[in-house]
Amino acid sequence: MADSPQQIRDLRGRIAEVVRATDAKNEMGKLLEIAASGGAVAITRYGRVRAVLLSADQYGAMAKNEDSDLDRLTREFNQRVVRMNTPKARRAAEALLESTPQELGGAAVSAAGRGRGTRAVAGRNSARSVAAG
Repeated sequence: MADSPQQIRDLRGRIAEVVRATDAKNEMGKLLEIAASGGAVAITRYGRVRAVLLSADQYGAMAKNEDSDLDRLTREFNQRVVRMNTPKARRAAEALLESTPQELGGAAVSAAGRGRGTRAVAGRNSARSVAAG
């Protein structure tokens, strides 16, 4: 939250009306009218903004439009899981989990020499392909 009253703006970008907390108690009716008409009121205490008075419509619009980082990241993660959940990816994961440390080390050295791409992991009985991640 902004500490400076000059940083507080309503949804239209207008600078908020700034009122000290002691004055806000005495002028609440006037401040409610300002907020109800679409303005914002920054209430300060000891020179720092402690609260902002908004109309119910403005608050609702802000709450509705706010997409939390966690929600966004959850959606992105779920989309990636769906894209990665293919038969090819499953086979690659199984090959990776069944590989010995020596096989993984050899594949890493081989891939480092070739650059990024698909690398072969030598299996006990056959070669397995593991997609580079």
